[in-house]
Amino acid sequence: MASGESQKHLLSLIRNIASEKSQEELRVSDLKKRLLELQNDLNVANADLDGAKRSREMAEQELRGSQVQVSMIGASIQAQEARISLLQQEILKLRSDLDALNMHELEAEYEKERHDHDKVCEELAHVERRWFLVTAIMEETKQLQELAEYPSWFYDYVNMHSKRMQYVLYTTCSSA
Repeated sequence: MASGESQKHLLSLIRNIASEKSQEELRVSDLKKRLLELQNDLNVANADLDGAKRSREMAEQELRGSQVQVSMIGASIQAQEARISLLQQEILKLRSDLDALNMHELEAEYEKERHDHDKVCEELAHVERRWFLVTAIMEETKQLQELAEYPSWFYDYVNMHSKRMQYVLYTTCSSA
């Protein structure tokens, strides 16, 4: 029996070894599957990493572009503010010039009105002098008509007086 037991034991050992070998092969197969899964996961992770890097690079480029745009917009804003400032200064100068012109026009209009007033006053004085002379002549004419009824010595007096009135009329009209 010793040999039967040793055979059993040997068979048992062979079975155990075969079982262990089968389990090891199963484990190796499982590990190979797991390795393939992990390699696939690694490939997917690397692809995701590459995609993320590309996305980051694109985002950085967009950021740089945005920074350039912000810089350009800032420069444009400064240029517009400078232009607005110049326009405001020009508007103030034009308003000042316009106010000065309006004042000059008012002064010119005042001077014209004053000149016209002076001319009217001169014409009025001239007309008043002529009216005085016409009135005096009419009075003299009336007196002459009344005197025509008197004797000739009186006529000589009126004639002399009439010449004197003509002289006064002539000097007054020529000075006007």
